[in-house]
Amino acid sequence: MISWITSQLAIADLTDMLHHAYDTVTVIVDARSYFGYLNRDDELGNIRDAVSLITRNIRELERKVIVFCDAGMDRSPFIVAKTLCELEHIDLNDAYTLIKKKRPCVQEHYEWDIR
Repeated sequence: MISWITSQLAIADLTDMLHHAYDTVTVIVDARSYFGYLNRDDELGNIRDAVSLITRNIRELERKVIVFCDAGMDRSPFIVAKTLCELEHIDLNDAYTLIKKKRPCVQEHYEWDIR
């Protein structure tokens, strides 16, 4: 099930996306493409790029964004949490608290935090 964390930002898993009806105002972001077999510095840069992409689509283009990965428990929630930090000016702990209210299965990954 797609979990809408805010009215414009959601987390999903791969199965959700296979059954999702696509439209022209929703941007789909595959979190798996931002976590790869790269060295740690490149991976962190990729996560920053994902957060920038999502933030721009929400703020400037007023689009909805669904971020997904295989299970919707680790990678996509982390990117959504970092995006919430940027959009709402909250810390990572508060972002995860908000996310877990809507998607309790989320695993928190503070060790991935990028400053």
